[in-house]
Amino acid sequence: MTKKLQKRWERIFLNEAIARSKFQWTIVEEREGPDFIVEHAGGRFGLEVVDVFAGKVDGAGSVLRRKEGINEQKVAALRREYEANTGVGIQVQFIGPLSDYRASQVVERLIAEDFANKPLAEPNVILLDDGWMHPKLKLIVRRWDRPDWYIVNDRVGWVDMRPNLAINCAIRKKTRRLKEYQTAVGPDVRLLLVADGMKASGKIRLPAGSAFYLRGFNAAYLYCRPEYLIPLTSRTSTSAK
Repeated sequence: MTKKLQKRWERIFLNEAIARSKFQWTIVEEREGPDFIVEHAGGRFGLEVVDVFAGKVDGAGSVLRRKEGINEQKVAALRREYEANTGVGIQVQFIGPLSDYRASQVVERLIAEDFANKPLAEPNVILLDDGWMHPKLKLIVRRWDRPDWYIVNDRVGWVDMRPNLAINCAIRKKTRRLKEYQTAVGPDVRLLLVADGMKASGKIRLPAGSAFYLRGFNAAYLYCRPEYLIPLTSRTSTSAK
């Protein structure tokens, strides 16, 4: 993801979080390190946005989010190729694995369906299955008022009911730059942790009674997108892992 796109998503997340909370926050400035300056109750604070993911994490980050990212790039390339040939906006839901072999068949098949002349929003089922060893792929396609292409399995899945370690790791990671943030915007610096529940990698639920060592941040908030924003309970123990 480019830095420009990342900043756009950070602002979307923050605006959504404000809308779903009772906090009277106003974005004063978009910047780097921390990401925003926010006004609240006559004062201002710095706010850094950080992602939190469900499931396994390795040295390169979230395993599930990395897989989603690869799929998003493949799907985006197919969408661009289709639109360059047709100029038509469609919604495509991919059901099944998007292998390179199946991906090579998608655009030609979609073009042949001539969606420019189909009713808006009417679902059309396309099955890519030639009887060979490659797994079959089903497409649910509609002519749509805006492009929306995605792999269904990347938006559904189990909910991580024990995300505390991931949250602690996200806080610890941002602590490395806390002094830099405070030098730039003042002592009141806070975190907005975003779990994007619109994707499988962001489906988490915080256990009751959870508390976190905030490591010098004045406050931290968890936005479980698209449902709710909650402040994280702080604890003073330095034994947090």
